[in-house]
Amino acid sequence: MTVVGLDRVAHLIRVPVRLGDDVHRDGFSADPFVELVLPSGRTILVEVDTGSDCLILDSRVMAECGLEVGGPGVTVREGAPETAQDAPKVIFQEIIHDGLVGSDHLYRYRFSFDLAGSRLVLTPLGGSPAR
Repeated sequence: MTVVGLDRVAHLIRVPVRLGDDVHRDGFSADPFVELVLPSGRTILVEVDTGSDCLILDSRVMAECGLEVGGPGVTVREGAPETAQDAPKVIFQEIIHDGLVGSDHLYRYRFSFDLAGSRLVLTPLGGSPAR
């Protein structure tokens, strides 16, 4: 999966953030969204969620990621939090958004939100571009 619209300058990575109706404001907080391309080629909007540990996608996009319940490498767990998995690559569950990008991905970078400039600015830790 790839984030859409990456703009790399030197060691900075600038990712367009969806604003307007796509950013929900509540006082001093905002819910920014970025575009994510699924393996099927379809682009979805995912919320950038620093309070979440991992990449969470809505279960309705599971097939577009080439996975199915009961397929190889797929573990199904029900309930929470006692059934949490250690370091999953992606969690599929029924959520109100298409997905959430959490700290497992974000914390590989120093990051800041430039809401006025409609972008998320990422600097790979160690100074070299992450792939």
